[in-house]
Amino acid sequence: MTRMQQRQLTKLIPNLMLFPTDHRLRKTPLAKAGQPQATHTRPAMNTGSVMSALPAKTDRPAVNAGSVMTFLPVILLLMLLFAAASCMELIYPEPDEVPVDNPADINNPNFMSPTLEVFRKQINEDGQVRVGWFGGPPSIRPNLEYRYSIPGVVNSDWHPNNLEMERNLATGDYTMVISVRYQHYPEESRTRTDVTIDLPVRVRPTDPHITLFPEIPIETATGQEFDMTAGVWLADDLMAASIIVEYNPQYFELRNASFSDDNIFRKQDRQTVRLIHRDDASGIVEFAEALSENQHLGVSGNGEIGTVRLRVRTGTPPGNYTVRIGAGSELRTAANQSITTGKDERTIHVR
Repeated sequence: MTRMQQRQLTKLIPNLMLFPTDHRLRKTPLAKAGQPQATHTRPAMNTGSVMSALPAKTDRPAVNAGSVMTFLPVILLLMLLFAAASCMELIYPEPDEVPVDNPADINNPNFMSPTLEVFRKQINEDGQVRVGWFGGPPSIRPNLEYRYSIPGVVNSDWHPNNLEMERNLATGDYTMVISVRYQHYPEESRTRTDVTIDLPVRVRPTDPHITLFPEIPIETATGQEFDMTAGVWLADDLMAASIIVEYNPQYFELRNASFSDDNIFRKQDRQTVRLIHRDDASGIVEFAEALSENQHLGVSGNGEIGTVRLRVRTGTPPGNYTVRIGAGSELRTAANQSITTGKDERTIHVR
């Protein structure tokens, strides 16, 4: 109900007639100009005979109880509608009644779009991912609702309590979109804010395997250089390793290839035989390292083998590219057991 309808309803209620009008009751007309007015002399009344002075029959009509009962439901209904309209006005105020200092009012010249801050992004080695966030400004936080999505994985509904995601993900590079908006304007684009974050998930195998470091996507640009290190994880009695690193020579130029200072064999004071094979045209670097023949006990644990330094070629289009562990990579134990692992890879994002 609008404000104009409320005012009309307010004027209507006092004008309701609860009793029928008696048209026989008239005021005495005034005397015309030039005519003497009639004077009325009140007769003296004997206080001892009050009842005899009362008229035998009064001219006032009796109250009709049926008329009152007829209008009573209408009056109650109008009062109920008036109260409901007042409540609706409090819950959903008209735009011109929203306080001018309310930053969530789209009619306010100082309107503020909602903000969103991600305060937690935790990715564990077992694939468990926890992300937490909150919206602002703090003064209008109770008026916000949230939604999050990971393409191909999850797409939540809008809800005021959507403030955290905890989920197990397989190995992969995911993109998560978190959205916040004002509840009162769900279709207004200015009242919604989206934040995109990357979730690089690397689930560690429980068996010995070859991996690449760093474990997150690399951000770079044309003409810039970056390092990629190949290593061994969960090695058990390791005697030799042959690791192949592959890259696209059309977009990347090999600047250097060397065994790492934090080499898994050397940091345990073991003597090894080393070899680096590089094929720039094919985009391949192979690190081969083995313990000397007089050593019969292998190494265990986690550690690096070798590092390649690549440069983004001039003219490389912006986009995502890959550096990976190539097929043919192998680990060999003291028991002469050969261990081949899946292809680990990293995304290189060129701006």
